[in-house]
Amino acid sequence: MVAMHYAGQRPPSLLKVAIVDIAPELGAVGARAIQEGVRLSDTYDSVDEAYQRAREANSVPPEDVHFHRVRHSLMRTEDGKWTYRYDRALRRLSGGGSRRRPDPQEGWDALSRISVPTLLIRGENSALLTKDLADRFVATVPDCRFEEISGSGHSVPLDKPAEFQDAVLDFL
Repeated sequence: MVAMHYAGQRPPSLLKVAIVDIAPELGAVGARAIQEGVRLSDTYDSVDEAYQRAREANSVPPEDVHFHRVRHSLMRTEDGKWTYRYDRALRRLSGGGSRRRPDPQEGWDALSRISVPTLLIRGENSALLTKDLADRFVATVPDCRFEEISGSGHSVPLDKPAEFQDAVLDFL
């Protein structure tokens, strides 16, 4: 989201931009999944417990890559448990310090102003960036290349790291 809005400001130093599985709007099914995930506890007794929960939620990534990401995304809490490192406001559904999502129309307007070659990568099975939203994205950005990564969901770099790397390096 940040990259879309930044690129839409036409910074003179920006040469290219790659956007991964996101658009100004979210697919309804994916948005509901995020809301359901926010309601789950994000505190674990062990790294292994956190990994098992992550694996239940997404069995696509290579296991070693997935474990590495989970392990290095965790931190200890004061009571010795484990939790993820991120802005806690992201877990609040509304009010009380939750983050304001940009207005979707502001996002589409920003996309229409992007003046550099753009790569949109979509996970084939993504519920957040639906095919319709991806098509609209490509039609809105003046110079947009589209890559769909087979077998991946929303977390393309995690799910299919080699395929993701190939797509980005080929674009750059």
